[in-house]
Amino acid sequence: MTIVAAEASNERGDENRLAVAYSDGVREEWPISADEAERWRLPASMAVPGQSGSYLFRNLTARPFWDERSGGLAAFCYALEEAHSEMRQEAMRLLRASLLGEAGGSDSECDEEPPAWASAHGEGLVGSGVWQKVHLWTGRTRHADGCAALPRTAELLERFGDAVVMRDSPGRAFLSLMLPGTRVLPHAGPTNHRLRVHLPLVLPRSDAGGEAPCLVVGGEAREWALGRALVFDDSFTHEVRFPQGRAEPGPEQAAGGECAEEGRWEALLARLRLLLVVDVWHPEARAAGGPFHAAGGHEASHIGGASVTTSAGKRRRLSPDHPSAARLETRGEM
Repeated sequence: MTIVAAEASNERGDENRLAVAYSDGVREEWPISADEAERWRLPASMAVPGQSGSYLFRNLTARPFWDERSGGLAAFCYALEEAHSEMRQEAMRLLRASLLGEAGGSDSECDEEPPAWASAHGEGLVGSGVWQKVHLWTGRTRHADGCAALPRTAELLERFGDAVVMRDSPGRAFLSLMLPGTRVLPHAGPTNHRLRVHLPLVLPRSDAGGEAPCLVVGGEAREWALGRALVFDDSFTHEVRFPQGRAEPGPEQAAGGECAEEGRWEALLARLRLLLVVDVWHPEARAAGGPFHAAGGHEASHIGGASVTTSAGKRRRLSPDHPSAARLETRGEM
């Protein structure tokens, strides 16, 4: 997303927010004053190679991919991975209801029609194929239909509050659906004070044919792993490659009735990519000495703590040797 204007907000007399306008006409406000933003702004000439966000801030560690076991990201990513199965089941009910027109099931808490799967971007980022999403929130706006359709997922994310999850602009949370043959063109997010977390809920089966989809950030390509959080800085130029796989129907699809419908569903699941996407604060952005410290700063060593709340609502302490507990107290290694 390209920023075309950034100035002091004149809405509600709030001088402590930066009004940002994007090239696609979207406008939002960031929780920093125009003066502070300008004071902390990193000149483009000083950006790390490959980092091409429109509005970069100084004193924030820059790397394309981040270790999900590091610092303030550890407890959050671990909680996502612990709740993976539950969130996957919830997303599958929504996906099946949307694509096959079925009811969500007796255990679904969504009594209304599922939200429409809308095009993810209006900037022409999709070179080919299908890329759609269901919003949970955009900035400070909570999307009631998406949260109602994915109640457990929304509850888990809201449980973490604002210390880790970016519940302010330019933060986003959404379910992302992509089909084979999709190519997302190289682009960059607007800023480096957020990081983006991907949790794969459905990935193509290896026997479905074609190459595995991959994310390329700053020239480095990585494949997703089912149920494993992937964290990256989307202010680096990045793209998605999802080559077309085999499309011929299997023998179970040739039969009629329920068997044919189930066969179509299984064939679809074998080929698509479905992610939960959540934006989080860069661990140094709101720490002491960071550009957004005044927006409710927390020392990065304290973000998320050293324990997590599982999807069952139980508090679980991380053992010192658990990979997600490593370096929780060491901001310098972020």
